[in-house]
Amino acid sequence: MGELWKGLDNNGKVIYYHCANGILKAKYELFDNFEGNSLGFTTYTALKQNEPKGSSWKETVDINGVKYFYEHIIIQKNIRIKVDDKEYSDVIKVRRIVNAASLFYQGQPQNLMQIEYGHTYYVKGVGAFTEKKVTELENSKSEITSKKPAENDNTKHRLFWELTNYKWGSYIFLADGSVRKFSSAYQSNGSQKESLVSKENWKGQWKVSGNEDPVVEIIWEDNYMGSGIWQKGTTQLFYFENGGGNNSYLRVDGGYLTKSKISPELRKSLASE
Repeated sequence: MGELWKGLDNNGKVIYYHCANGILKAKYELFDNFEGNSLGFTTYTALKQNEPKGSSWKETVDINGVKYFYEHIIIQKNIRIKVDDKEYSDVIKVRRIVNAASLFYQGQPQNLMQIEYGHTYYVKGVGAFTEKKVTELENSKSEITSKKPAENDNTKHRLFWELTNYKWGSYIFLADGSVRKFSSAYQSNGSQKESLVSKENWKGQWKVSGNEDPVVEIIWEDNYMGSGIWQKGTTQLFYFENGGGNNSYLRVDGGYLTKSKISPELRKSLASE
């Protein structure tokens, strides 16, 4: 007899759960954004019920060449919450971070992007609630704080000049709050040519927050992941690391973006838009 999975509706997306020996597995179906064809199911470990607070685990799922990197952290255990005026106790709060990449070089992702960041509350015998539906009650304060940046006026931040006057990896942060992506290619004469990626494929806004531990957040309006997959309304977080001088970089799960001068050809392309 096969395993029994229970399906729960999560804002129109059905997620199936299976629990055994304190390990809760979850899976849901992925679809392409062109014709709505199924790409298959992604399965991950949503909860390790018997693990202590602060425990974490990582998994990688490959769907048609696109790799999804899952990271889960138990933020709290035995807390109280309220959902639709109903209170629940002995709740476990878990943070889920999902990154995805479709391009790889020597096994390392080249276009890693965060597509999910959030918290889920698990109530034994009831189910799972997303953070939008939950109100945490008193004595339910997270000990592992979120680095999710708040709304911020970029021009007032101490890193504004540095972020907007250099390129970071394959990204350029513009003063108007938009972000552009560029690509590099070697020419037949051995020189390297840089060109902006079409706005039709990559549209996004950026903001920076936090003075002691700055975080740069990119909110992509529309971007192409490759293999027929588009991601809309996704968020990507980068953590600023000051290495001194030109050694500063932006850290992201799975890699980092180095800081370098914007080439004259890129500046010319930006000015002509």
